[in-house]
Amino acid sequence: MKKNLLKRYIHGCFLLTFFAFACTKSDKSGNAQVNDVKTDSVTIANSPLSGEVPFPQHYFMHCSSGPDYGDSILYTLNKGANDYIAGPVNNPGPGKYYSWPSGLVIDSTTGAINLTQSEQGARYMVGFVKNGTTDTCMQQLVLAGISYVDSIYNLSNNDTLARPYYNASINTPAVCNASGADDYPGNSNGKGNGDSQCQFDGPGNNGKAHQANDAGIKIRSVSGIIDLKYTLASGAFGPNPTDGQVVKATLYYQLNNQGKKAQQHMQLRLMYYHSLSAVPSSLVQYVQEKRNNILANAMIQVYGHQRPPLIVIIR
Repeated sequence: MKKNLLKRYIHGCFLLTFFAFACTKSDKSGNAQVNDVKTDSVTIANSPLSGEVPFPQHYFMHCSSGPDYGDSILYTLNKGANDYIAGPVNNPGPGKYYSWPSGLVIDSTTGAINLTQSEQGARYMVGFVKNGTTDTCMQQLVLAGISYVDSIYNLSNNDTLARPYYNASINTPAVCNASGADDYPGNSNGKGNGDSQCQFDGPGNNGKAHQANDAGIKIRSVSGIIDLKYTLASGAFGPNPTDGQVVKATLYYQLNNQGKKAQQHMQLRLMYYHSLSAVPSSLVQYVQEKRNNILANAMIQVYGHQRPPLIVIIR
């Protein structure tokens, strides 16, 4: 039953992304054109990107003879300067490993996953085809971490805060304290260093502190909440922002969960428009589809890039 639901959803994703791609040809032009794979700001793909393996039409879920990673959620652990690698805890025999969507760094021969280099806070499908067979054994894996829901935020409606969610599910309880004292990293008052549970963009991130806030993206050090009004006021987009302008930065953070405050990271991508009417309809549809996928929690759009999230700010 779960397999059939997943396949129906994946088919629906193909249709959604097809319509999103099709509408770009006649849409209004601008800095944030939504074309096929090549645009710098937004990617919409209704077919495999270059190098991607097509998602199988037939597969088996959670085979007894397939690889076992020990849990459905994998946590990055602190290995100092070394990447953290997680592989199958059993020996399913020789075969080939595949994953969908892009973002998971997996060894196609051993199944070892480089959690440090992969896009964390996301959900993936991992497939295994044992040598001598054509059967694909499939399973879902989540790389623990945070992300933000793709959304359009209208500041004039007091919609000013982008809040993180955890472990690829909006229903996962928050690790960080969103109601206690909070501040912004790098402030002259000496605060903004996180707390015992979480640290976002702070000085403990191995010399990579304040990269998001230095780029003008104002993220609170304890909760990970992005203050979009403050971001715009701080000049993240410059003194005279233009429609479709994009600001990107790498956010380094630590969570005191099973990962024991190992350093993690994600890419942030914010886009500016002066009004909702100025946002191309194809971009509105793209953001809504990505948002719906996230709100559906366990659903996966197998092609294209699920990260970084797109946060659109309307003045």
